[in-house]
Amino acid sequence: MNRNRIQELTSRAQKTSSHISTEWEGLSQITSTYVIDCVRVEDQGLKYCVSVSKNVVAQSTPTVLLVNSTKATECNSESQPTITLHASWRFALNENTVILPCRVVGHPAPYLFWLDNSSKIISPTTHARHTVLPSGDLQITDLNWPDMGEYTCKVQSGYTEKSISTFLYPVLFTSKGK
Repeated sequence: MNRNRIQELTSRAQKTSSHISTEWEGLSQITSTYVIDCVRVEDQGLKYCVSVSKNVVAQSTPTVLLVNSTKATECNSESQPTITLHASWRFALNENTVILPCRVVGHPAPYLFWLDNSSKIISPTTHARHTVLPSGDLQITDLNWPDMGEYTCKVQSGYTEKSISTFLYPVLFTSKGK
């Protein structure tokens, strides 16, 4: 990927991210994984990681991906589940809506569910303020102090199960002078 292409993608990301919803406000440590299913010779080359957060852009040094063309691999339609985006920890303002990311790829589509800070499965009948979004992310409305703790996203496909945990810490906002 040349520099012009990186600048073009970065500029596009900044334009689309200028309208970020409050659910993503706060502080967190995000981990993202790039997955190439069924790697081919055409995938060979330099790979960059570019991060855009508001108006701050960071770019990794390139990683070289080499593909052995003498080993013909046959791709099948199945792949293990891989969690591609999650937060290890998250600070968010009390009384706001917060999103804990958990994005996954795999074929067939993995079954995804969340455990709350008491290790109970989150469902609409037992957790009125918690919603598992179609993306796999967990949304919690009206965040409050008892919501603090570790939330776990689990994915299952066939005999494979993977999980990540996010520690959520509600932060009380106080203005100076109070």
